Amino acid sequence: MNRVTSGLKLPQALSMYKFIPFFFFFLGTTAHIHAMTDDVLIDPSTQVQNILPTPQNLSINSFGQWIIGWGTGAEGARQRLENIKREDIIIIKQKGTTLEMIQLWQQYFEQQTVANPNNPTARNRAKLLKKIADLW
Repeated sequence: MNRVTSGLKLPQALSMYKFIPFFFFFLGTTAHIHAMTDDVLIDPSTQVQNILPTPQNLSINSFGQWIIGWGTGAEGARQRLENIKREDIIIIKQKGTTLEMIQLWQQYFEQQTVANPNNPTARNRAKLLKKIADLW
C-alpha cells in the first residue's frame, strides 16, 4: 500500500516541474525580444552624440546650453549669435571644447539645415558655431 500511494504521489509531485523548461524558454525569448526592441528604438540624437565629440561626453543639450550658451530654440541661438565675444571663446576653451568639436557640430547643424530648411534652430546654431570658429 505504501508503495502504491508513494508511486501515485511521485508523478503528481513531478508534474509541476514539467513546465519549468517552458518557463525558461519563454523567459529567454522575452529577453531576446526586449534586447532587439532596444536596438530598434534608438533616439537619433543619441546616435549623433555617440559620433560627435563634446567635452567630457556631455549631452548635446548640456554642451549647447552650459558651454556654448545657445539657450533654448532658435531665439536662444540667435541671441547668443548677436552677443558672443572673444572673451566668451576663452571660457568655452577652458571648459574643454576644441576647435574641432565646434567645426564638427557646425557641419552637423548645417546638414540639418539642408535636410530641413524650415528648422530655424539648426540654422541659427550653425551660424553661431561658425562665428565661434571664426573668433577662435
